[in-house]
Amino acid sequence: MTIAVGSARPTRVLVTASPQGIRSQGGASRITANVFDESGNAVFNVPVIFTLSAGTTDSPAGVGEYLDSEGAQVFTNSNGQAFDTLRSGRPLSDSALVTVTASTPNGITGSTQVAIN
Repeated sequence: MTIAVGSARPTRVLVTASPQGIRSQGGASRITANVFDESGNAVFNVPVIFTLSAGTTDSPAGVGEYLDSEGAQVFTNSNGQAFDTLRSGRPLSDSALVTVTASTPNGITGSTQVAIN
């Protein structure tokens, strides 16, 4: 029998957004990264970095969107969750499909998409 001692390594990151769309200028979406080990258990105190990239847009990529973390590490809580907030200042006449990716130090990533306007 093998008994693991210490913190488990993340093997999966599941990312969600609430809401899935931002429909007003100045709107926001809460991004949650759920970090799991190989047994499906939540992993505590893992640094997560959230990044942002734009998909198909009517405006130049990334115009008006930003993350509250500004690329700084956000650590998972006792439930294995790390949080960030996506904000948009994009004019109502523009639209975009923005991808938010959460990455752990060992290279495990997960992402979600948020529709803007």
